[in-house]
Amino acid sequence: MRERIFKETDCRIDAMTFHKLGLRIIAGVNGIMPKISQVNLRSFIEKELCIRIKSDTYLYLLTKYILYNSVISRDEFSFSSQAEY
Repeated sequence: MRERIFKETDCRIDAMTFHKLGLRIIAGVNGIMPKISQVNLRSFIEKELCIRIKSDTYLYLLTKYILYNSVISRDEFSFSSQAEY
């Protein structure tokens, strides 16, 4: 966002999304960055898979998805710039 604004206006400003601004305000007041979710994602996924995998249809679709969508993706924070992302 900053880079795009700079390209268009030639001005450097501290641009961010509404959500990032909110996190920054909360972190400034509390002194620590808040957790977005209290859900243990790994535990949640394991529990849901154990329930859903009992369905033959779901098992077929899951297997098909894993076989045909096994592209290694990168986390958005692993890029060094917005342009690289």
